[in-house]
Amino acid sequence: MALNLLLDKPQTNAPLDAEDKPYSIPSVPVSQPAAPNFFADLLTREQLAPQLQTTVRSLDRWESLKIGPPRIILGGSVLYRVGAVREWLLKREQQPLSPRRPYTHRKRPEQTLNPVKGRAKKAANAAEKLEQMST
Repeated sequence: MALNLLLDKPQTNAPLDAEDKPYSIPSVPVSQPAAPNFFADLLTREQLAPQLQTTVRSLDRWESLKIGPPRIILGGSVLYRVGAVREWLLKREQQPLSPRRPYTHRKRPEQTLNPVKGRAKKAANAAEKLEQMST
């Protein structure tokens, strides 16, 4: 029967009328899949500096001293990967220092019975050794 329908109608290149269509498919806009954003987890110097509570100039200085977070240079732009910055911060984490003792006046060390210093001390030690050898 479908063959008869095809043979009965003359073939033309003209668009079909609404009457000729056996059913209609509603046109739904098909959205193209979003291209992956490779820069979603990257920050510029201007975005990173306020988060570290510093300036862009400090970030540059840290880089020249090789103490700053790892960076990516892409076409003249400096970018920082969020994960790498977090790792850098964790490496810089320090344990709190022991509480500082309050300043107290230090006592002077007690003076020894033999206050001889320098060459005189060496001469006194040599004389003692000679006495011990002669006896």
